[in-house]
This record gives sequence, C-alpha cells and structure tokens, in this order.
Amino acid sequence: MVSTTDLPTKECRNSLSARTQPDVVSELIEKEVFKGFLYGPFKDPPFQKYRVSPIGIAEGKYSGKKRLILDLSSPHNDDKHLSINDLIDKQDCSMSYVRIDDAIDVILKFGRNSWLCKFDISDAFKNCPIIPSQWPLFCIKWEKMYYFYVRLTFGCRSSPKIFDHLSQALCHIAENNYKVNSILHLLDDFLTIDPPDADGERTMAIMMMIFKKLNIPIAKHKTIGPVKCLEYLGIILDSEKMEARLPLNKVDRILDNFTQVMIWNFFTDASSTKGFGGYFKGEWFYSSWPSNIAYPDKTFSMAFLELYPIVVSAILWGSQWTTKRILFWCDNEATVAIVKKGRSKCLQIMKLMRKLTWCACKYNFHFSAKHVPGYQNDISDALSRLQIDRFAN
Repeated sequence: MVSTTDLPTKECRNSLSARTQPDVVSELIEKEVFKGFLYGPFKDPPFQKYRVSPIGIAEGKYSGKKRLILDLSSPHNDDKHLSINDLIDKQDCSMSYVRIDDAIDVILKFGRNSWLCKFDISDAFKNCPIIPSQWPLFCIKWEKMYYFYVRLTFGCRSSPKIFDHLSQALCHIAENNYKVNSILHLLDDFLTIDPPDADGERTMAIMMMIFKKLNIPIAKHKTIGPVKCLEYLGIILDSEKMEARLPLNKVDRILDNFTQVMIWNFFTDASSTKGFGGYFKGEWFYSSWPSNIAYPDKTFSMAFLELYPIVVSAILWGSQWTTKRILFWCDNEATVAIVKKGRSKCLQIMKLMRKLTWCACKYNFHFSAKHVPGYQNDISDALSRLQIDRFAN
C-alpha cells in the first residue's frame, strides 16, 4: 500500500472545512469509531513514529451529504516530509472504470425487456482492512485527541484500486460459480443484466446470497430489481423503451442553470418630443417626459434620452432579473457604447449609469447593450411616441 513505514513524525493542521464545522466532524468521527473503522480516542500518540494527516469535510453537491475526508496528500511542497500519497506509486493504482455505454451494449445484445438488478455496497472502502504495520501512517487528531484508521480511507491514492479487487472478485464469483449472465461494476455500484426470457429473480437471489456469505453489507434502499427500468451511474436505463435518459431531477437542474445564464432581451426607445417606453417578455411601459426634464430635445442629448428608459426598466423589473444576463436593444449607437463601457464624460448621463449599476448590484444581474436599427425597434418606438393603438396592433 505505502512503500515505506519508516517516516519521521509529522502532525498536519486540519483543513478549514473541518475547523469551521466542529460539530459535524465530531459526529462523523464518533460514527467511524462506533463502526470499528477508526480506533481512539487516545490522549497520547499511540505510536512512537506516526503521521497525522489533515481531516476535512466533503459535501455532496446536490445531496448535501457530508463525508469525512483524510487529506493524505498533505503536507504539500515539503521536501523534508513526503505525504502518504507521495509514497504510493501512481502506476500501481491506475485503473479503468466501467462506462454507461458498456451497460447499454449488453442491453442491446440481450434485446428489449432485458431484466436489470442493481446493488450498492455500504461503506465501500471501509470494508477493506489496512495492514496493521501501516496503522501509524493513518492517524488523525481532533480536539487534542489521537485516532488512527484501520480500514481504507477516502483520500488515499490506493484505496480505489484495492477496493476494486474485492469488487472484481464478487463479479468473478457471480459469473463463474453461479452463471450470472452479465454483471458490471464501478467500485461499489453493481448492475446485472439478464435476457428477457431469463429468470431475473434468480439473479437477484444469487447476488444477495453472495453478499451475505462474504459478509459484505449492501445498502437496502439502493437494491433494486429485477426491473426493466432503473438508474445506473446517473443515467436511467429503460430496456422496455430501449432508452438511456437523464433522470428528471437532472433535467430540472440543467433547465434551471440554462435559465440562469441565458440572455433576456429587452427593448427600449425614446422620442425627444414625446416620451419613452420599454418592452420585456409581454410587459411594457410608456410615459411622457417628467416635469423635471423640460424641453428634452433642447436640454438633453439623445444618448441621455435613450438611456433614461433603460434605467426605468431596471427600476421596474430588476427584481425579476436576479442571476440573469440582460441585453438592452437600443437604436442609438452612442447609448449602446455608453452602456457597454459603463461610463461617459457627460455628468447627467453618469447619474443615470450609476443608477443602472446600482440596480444591477442590488438585484444581482449582468447587463450589456446592442444596437438595433430603428425600423426593427417598432414596438418600443410606438411606446415612446405614445402611439398605443399602433403598439396594440
């Protein structure tokens, strides 16, 4: 597992994720001790020479499940003290994993309505013991107390390879001793596939017997089959419809992310003698110029007047634009340039730009602008000229 056990004693500081979540760490350590994966606590170091590696907390991106991780790649950039992972040969631990395409190929081979069963080993790596002579290399320290692992840990370079030997042995026994038609695995996840005319219940019974005889625990809530549709490696395999598709929750996440990054288009226009208006996703506004902008065609530039409805739109609808990218379509090229740069030499225009920027910060949206020829900006043009009948038609 590790090329040498003769290492100088070194204690590394725990990671920030552990130090900021002490209650979570304490609870997870208690569970590891209760299950017999971790020995301790000890007030004094249990070995003469030992290595304390940092512990951290890894959280599932979508499940939110928190897991205790041992950082065996620490210390980093330390010539005097190599990390535990530095002492494990990369080539010896290299391996290839099953692909979802491999499962699809078997289903295509067996045909429509193939039978599927799925199994998941509980506590995965922790089912494999560490050689006692290497226990001193897998120590942790928490709240001034020492512990050491006696089972494979997450964070160790060789853990996946070692555990995979157990998984391969299970597959070999199933295929050669009990004639299971086809079995695939990715570390602790197993999938069996049987032809439509085979007895899927037999395969399920055989696999359950193998796990029980070898005293390997499986997650009952993840044990499924025989069925014609299940999720494996994050993809739904449906032998009845002959489909491989994403689960609905993943589709929803993709659509949510798409909605968050997609550009929302917004059209505005201003008439120097009439007023201003804007249109966005079926909603619209229009108004004549307020009293504090008297004689707009003589006092203010068209760049200012065209920017005005853009700012109004941000005030009205900014709360709907959170995490969105807003693209303002405007038929004044000077205004487009000002919005894209975010600045102008004109003090009056800068007052509007500051207001627009403030709205973007307040509601958390990103904005830009693009020029649209006047003849293509017909809806906003009608609003800015207060021509409601023309807008409605």
